[in-house]
Amino acid sequence: MNIQSLGYIGLANQDLPAWRQFSQRLLGTQSTSRHITGAGETLTLRMDDKHHRFLLLAEPQPANTWFGLELANQAALHQACHELKAHGIPFHPSTTEERALRKIEHMVWLNDPDGNRLELYVGLAQAQDPFVPDRPMGGFRTGELGLGHVVLIVPDLDRSQAFYADALGFKVSDYVLTPNRRVFLHTNARHHSVALAERAGSGIAHIMVEVNDFDDVGRAYDVALSDYADRIYSTLGRHSNDHMTSFYLNTPAGFPIEYGWGGRLVDDATWEVGYLFGPSLWGHDRIGGEPAARAAAREQRDIAYREGIRAPLSLPHRDANDE
Repeated sequence: MNIQSLGYIGLANQDLPAWRQFSQRLLGTQSTSRHITGAGETLTLRMDDKHHRFLLLAEPQPANTWFGLELANQAALHQACHELKAHGIPFHPSTTEERALRKIEHMVWLNDPDGNRLELYVGLAQAQDPFVPDRPMGGFRTGELGLGHVVLIVPDLDRSQAFYADALGFKVSDYVLTPNRRVFLHTNARHHSVALAERAGSGIAHIMVEVNDFDDVGRAYDVALSDYADRIYSTLGRHSNDHMTSFYLNTPAGFPIEYGWGGRLVDDATWEVGYLFGPSLWGHDRIGGEPAARAAAREQRDIAYREGIRAPLSLPHRDANDE
């Protein structure tokens, strides 16, 4: 299966005014409110020339969270359906209303082993006007890389990795094995579009969005410290695997969003899967996490400190559309 990217994320049963304020003060996405018959009040968050990357609904839905996985065209979607059948994975057709709400041309949906709704889609609509962020900022690193990444909580890492790698075609970038096991999976040059973290429970561990300009991370961190200090989940830091410099802040939905810059890209011709000492080279103190996880992360950072582990900067390429 040739999934192109993580294209969009949908969340229902949301506090839309809180999300709009979150966009205006910190994210810098372009927020637009609408009332849609059959769906009620909605809020879309744009990050680029696509109609949206986040779709937020006020009313609850049968599935309150969904993830759009982009395919190149209808032929690729048909092939994906054949592969799902071959793996014995049930999937479902979409309705006209679902496609209209998401502004997509074609879609089937399925559940992963932990019940997360995945939508294989074609043709997310282009926006009709230029991207104008809710606050002055330099835009987001999207395009062929997609929205960013999502990390999912899974109780059985081996089962979930087999599903995403064997059935959906994601490729392993690397692993972190302590204190809990994590695997990072890519489907384009972004280091990971999906990652799986093994622990009790299910759902979203965090979502990441990447900005074009390093200064936008610093300015967003200033806003986090002034406006959302009690919601900071992880302090500013740099990851050991994708080399992202970022911080984490709890969203109005409750899960953290990682706001970062400088992510490294994967070249499948030369990439070697790594087994890493821990997720961060420095920083990322998990002040919003469990004490045991915070202590374990501190011990892992001490390894990088003692051994002087460092990584080169990966400067994001800027397209003309990003200016």
